[in-house]
Amino acid sequence: MNVGQAIVECCRVEGVRHVFGLVGASHLEIVDAIARTNDIQLVAVRHEQAAAFMADAYARVTGGLGVVLTSSGPGVSNTVTGIALAKRAYSPVISLGGATKTAFEQMDAKQEIDQLNLMRPVTKDVLRINRADRAADIMRQAFRIALSGQRGPVHVDIPRDLLPTKLELEFPPPASYRASSRQEPARDEIVRALDLIEKAERPLILAGGGVKWSGATRELIELAERFNLPVVTSDGHRDVMPNDHPLFFGQLGPRGSTSAKELGLKADLIFALGTRLGFTTTLFNNSFITTGVTIIQSDIEPSEIGRIFPIALGIVGDAGAVAAACVAECRKREGLRQLKQWRAFAEGQRAAWLRARDQSDDESIPIRTGRAFTELRRVAPRNMMVTVDAGHWGAVATDAFDHYECPTLFTPLDYASLGFSFPAALGLKCARPETPVLSVNGDGGFAMNMQEIETAVRMRLNPVIMVFNNFAWGTEKAHQRDSFGGNYLGVEIGNPRFDKLAELFGARGLRVEKPGDLGEAVASSFKQDLPTIIDVIVDRDDLEILT
Repeated sequence: MNVGQAIVECCRVEGVRHVFGLVGASHLEIVDAIARTNDIQLVAVRHEQAAAFMADAYARVTGGLGVVLTSSGPGVSNTVTGIALAKRAYSPVISLGGATKTAFEQMDAKQEIDQLNLMRPVTKDVLRINRADRAADIMRQAFRIALSGQRGPVHVDIPRDLLPTKLELEFPPPASYRASSRQEPARDEIVRALDLIEKAERPLILAGGGVKWSGATRELIELAERFNLPVVTSDGHRDVMPNDHPLFFGQLGPRGSTSAKELGLKADLIFALGTRLGFTTTLFNNSFITTGVTIIQSDIEPSEIGRIFPIALGIVGDAGAVAAACVAECRKREGLRQLKQWRAFAEGQRAAWLRARDQSDDESIPIRTGRAFTELRRVAPRNMMVTVDAGHWGAVATDAFDHYECPTLFTPLDYASLGFSFPAALGLKCARPETPVLSVNGDGGFAMNMQEIETAVRMRLNPVIMVFNNFAWGTEKAHQRDSFGGNYLGVEIGNPRFDKLAELFGARGLRVEKPGDLGEAVASSFKQDLPTIIDVIVDRDDLEILT
């Protein structure tokens, strides 16, 4: 086989079933190899940034590799934003970038750029296939790096002239070239952690993305139940535990619930499990985590422990392994305190939050934020997956839905990249075509990648796309309103009829202007075979600043 075929076979052995990219002349051997396989599908996009967002979401929902294929120069550079987001999300995305022929290196050849140094800051590592006979080895190294420890994206540069080279290769299974076991914590640290929890009067679990990546929902629940501990989650990860569980109290941070905030400020001990205590969860200050609280922090990456807040105990290990070890140690202990007073306080806070959250009586036209999400919760299928964007609407949506399975919430996290939600929904639909997917967008963010409507129609992908249309960059408009005396510049925008635009692409389009019509529009759209874009006209002045 040639090098292009070898690269595709390496991906196939790893279980890759979709490759996202835009076809270019510098990687046609790879495209041809995909065309000759029976079990890998090329999702040919209209812009490489969208491909990177799709691969990121695909990796998050499958727990495996997402693969992006791009041509040299601008093809690679167009992925930088999406790959940077994958790094912040710890998503194991493999970026396969075509590159200039080796004979033309450093000659300013067509589409030549230093792709390795371009991608280095936004990836976990960058590699280059510098000899044809090393192609499979380099690919396996990329997989090892992307999937080990604190996961992340890896870029592989592939010179154009190496791809046709013929090789004889064998393709061993992944277990023969990379470890798959979880990093186990030290037992004495687990014992110390439980001792600290037993001594606390108001202990709290703060569960993060590490719990999601390790698939440790069951272990998290049992740990919480053993101690009767309230659980809150880090920003963007409120799906790590069924939201109707009596020990779930919402998401922490400026985008989170009032109940989670009150618990964070009242707790005398926080067990931060699988979280780096990042900016959109804590603001790096004591707005959501009280001063002087005892913190037990667990993370798979040692350098993250104690990085933001001082800790009483650090535990290095996979979040699932740490939770499982805690549960095993709990089973050996008798008479764990149940902390009924602390639990009663938490339940009172949650009840108040849920009452305030219900805006079903708001009949305002244009539609206001609270009523819109009340309607969406009413019709949401229990297994619905949600993708959100950055900006005003994405910030609200991060904590606006109820999640019952994991993973079902996909956000741009601390990188806060606009344009993520719609492509991410397509990536999810590739991985889980039977699962209902709702994409939440503002009008500005949606327009960044709305060309992918054509991709969705061509690939028969049918997410429901909500476009909350206030004709503005909402977060920035709120800042100019509140801090600059309403001196608006560059924040008010014009939009087409997004429902009509959808129809021009061959998709289904709806327009909603009354709050009572929103729920039925969404419910009917989940039954369609085509993607549906719902253009929702909302109150232009209903804006708030959520960091």
